[in-house]
Amino acid sequence: MQAIEFKTILKNGIVTIPAEYSSEWEGKQIRVIILEDSNTDTLRETTISLFEQNKISLGTAREILGINQIQMQRLLSERDI
Repeated sequence: MQAIEFKTILKNGIVTIPAEYSSEWEGKQIRVIILEDSNTDTLRETTISLFEQNKISLGTAREILGINQIQMQRLLSERDI
């Protein structure tokens, strides 16, 4: 699974993909995960929950959280995952 991360504002129920990514993803079926950008704790907990449910990979979880592999291992270890 390939993942990208970008910030955007939801308008009238539409998520706009930045131009630098849109041509690469045009016509492909994609999975969208929407995370509110205002709370780091919520982002971390939501990401870990999605990982535990096998909805995202370890690599995707690390990308979303912006942490390296060792930091991710510590985070999961703290939660006995």
